[in-house]
Amino acid sequence: SAEVEGRHYGGGVLELVPSEIEKLLLPNPMGIQPNIKALDKAVRNLPIESVLASQNKNILGTMGLSEADQTVLLDGWRFLRNRRQRVSVEPVS
Repeated sequence: SAEVEGRHYGGGVLELVPSEIEKLLLPNPMGIQPNIKALDKAVRNLPIESVLASQNKNILGTMGLSEADQTVLLDGWRFLRNRRQRVSVEPVS
């Protein structure tokens, strides 16, 4: 049986700390072979939004998701990040 790694808090929140992330199992869709060193360097040195956009193309694009669907997912991430960080975003007119 598989177990979910992390600490559970009220409301369904799951927190992962570095030692738990090391145990996290991730699927490898369609045999994609990530360049871990390049990805690590990107995460450490580039804006995370640019890393996510690049990985969307590499992973989700390879899996067949359209650019429009990838944008929807990235927009969802932005919304959750902004809500979590309480960033006010002015509506675009």
